[in-house]
Amino acid sequence: MTMKKFLSIIVSGFLMLLTSCGVIPETSQQASISDKSNQFADVNTTVGEVISNPAFKDFGRLLFPVDRTVSDDMTLAEISTSRVYTWYNNIQSDKTVEIINTLAERAENGQQIFYPIYSEEEIQADESKKDTGLFFFKGESGAKFSIMNAGGGFAYVGAMHDSFPHALEVSKMGYNAFALIYRPDDPYNDLAKAIEFIYDHAEELEVDTEYYSLWGGSAGARMVATLGNVNNISALTQRDDIQQAGAVIMQYTGYNSVSPADAPTYACVGTSDGIANYRTMRNRLEMLESYGIPTEFHAYEGLPHGFGIGTGTNAEGWIYDAVSFWENQMSDNNIPRKRQPANLQNFLLARTTNVHGNDYDSDGDGKYDVFDLCLMRKNISKPAPDSIDNIPQGYYTPADEQGTLQELYYDTYESMTYNEKTQVLNKRAVVYLPYGYSENKKYDVFYLMHGGWGNETSTLGTPQNPSGFKNVIDNAIQNGEISPVIIVCPTYNNTSSQDSADFSLALNLNRNYHNELINDLIPAVESEYSTYAENTTPEELKKSREHRGFGGFSMGSVATWRTFQNCLDYFSYFMPMSCGTSLDDENIWKTAENYNQDDYFVFMMTGTDDFAYSYDNRRSGKMRESGYFTDLSDTEDGNFLYLVKDGYSHNGIASNEYTYNGLRWFLG
Repeated sequence: MTMKKFLSIIVSGFLMLLTSCGVIPETSQQASISDKSNQFADVNTTVGEVISNPAFKDFGRLLFPVDRTVSDDMTLAEISTSRVYTWYNNIQSDKTVEIINTLAERAENGQQIFYPIYSEEEIQADESKKDTGLFFFKGESGAKFSIMNAGGGFAYVGAMHDSFPHALEVSKMGYNAFALIYRPDDPYNDLAKAIEFIYDHAEELEVDTEYYSLWGGSAGARMVATLGNVNNISALTQRDDIQQAGAVIMQYTGYNSVSPADAPTYACVGTSDGIANYRTMRNRLEMLESYGIPTEFHAYEGLPHGFGIGTGTNAEGWIYDAVSFWENQMSDNNIPRKRQPANLQNFLLARTTNVHGNDYDSDGDGKYDVFDLCLMRKNISKPAPDSIDNIPQGYYTPADEQGTLQELYYDTYESMTYNEKTQVLNKRAVVYLPYGYSENKKYDVFYLMHGGWGNETSTLGTPQNPSGFKNVIDNAIQNGEISPVIIVCPTYNNTSSQDSADFSLALNLNRNYHNELINDLIPAVESEYSTYAENTTPEELKKSREHRGFGGFSMGSVATWRTFQNCLDYFSYFMPMSCGTSLDDENIWKTAENYNQDDYFVFMMTGTDDFAYSYDNRRSGKMRESGYFTDLSDTEDGNFLYLVKDGYSHNGIASNEYTYNGLRWFLG
């Protein structure tokens, strides 16, 4: 057993351990494959069927080598061989199918997956340019980008094995990845044009152009090494706004040109490569090192040329090493949230900080152990944000990875006479389940109460008619801003759906709501869905309180404060938003007198033009003066945060934005 394999097993074991206590969000390496029953392609799907799929419009032909004869009646199993992809090995038909289905699904969900890099006028002037373009494997909005360049001996472009799989895997890590289809007789100009295109459309593509990376195998490796050179990129683009690549990632090439102007370079190759001798690659990197250029080199015993991402070989996982090398070259900290589990691997490899020097000693005991990892998601270890972010553009449109809404019916009792239990009410809650929800995993759960004149459908809608804010949650989870979470939208409405329209009645109902919440709703939810509660006994629900939160806007914030007062044994996180009324605050907070301050966290938000602003401002001042709260803005050990949005009033826009920010904070 190799040391790398041994460490892989250790990491897997620790991931299982830490997932059980809610520390590590699921990553692409852990994610279970979703139901394939509705997917378009399988190994028996033909090339012709793929090309004619409406999702691929007029660019489906570019999924396959246009410079080789590929019959339309070939199946995806038949095409995934070295007979088509000459010089390549380890070609896997299941990866081909995954790529086709991923792109088709994203296109059907409205995402643009292909971008021509040349204008119509340029193509009319040179018809060969019609065979170029970028396939886009979108990661997190605002993340950095990479361009993958397949080899093919400058005779064809072997993208299905040598760039599409790389782009897919890198996008799963949260980075934006493009796979370039170039002209074999003019590859360098096409890559330069592709870089220019992404720079010029960075806002539209939602990518960060700082420290981008260039990836390539075989002939594609020659391309990225050439364009990674700062002098070459300047000469080919004739632009001074395009920076040198932050990193070049190369596989199996005999390229041996060396210059002090070259980019930091990661390289890997097999020792049995009959086309690209591993010693040539190693020697070149040693020369780069002599110029002070960062490098990393890996030679995999016995592997031949063209092993791609290396699934099932002793090179498997190299792509994660390469991404870590890329991250090491970044001087900023724009690393996707989905890459956070890489910090765990660094920890297990005895590194005490991540690639940007952030200390792992979360509990300050001078040691780096599992307890530090278990604190990584506690809010006391997070720096306080200083503003409320806008919901990103496009988040109200459907995400590629969509969660589902379900209606949950349960029995409770009329609120005012709850203790007598004489009048049974059958009530409904709307439950959000994240994309890929599985009963084999445990999920945090957040209970989100509506405001006045609302009900359980006000925030996320219904299964038949979901709200736009449901799309916001989908996109935020897809982009790694929020960990997969179960969201429960209940109602304090009692015998009438109009109860929330009566201010005085709503205040009284929320004063009593804890009876229903603890005894009826939480057991109904957490017996039906997979949460951190092993069962729904009071003892077990209290034990799992660190995986449960409650929040609400307007009258929903009154419900939140009453939940703090009556249910602190069951909840750790509270999000009262725009509480526009006076409450018996000291009496509410006194519930916490037997708790440590790090046992609960309150995140308050409102707007300067909101009538609730004066109430929340006074309340926040009293909180700072009390013995129950410490402002996180003043100390890293705080358990209370109060943010105000300039110009915001008391409306649905504010409610959505505060909820988005709060869930990112609690569950990011």
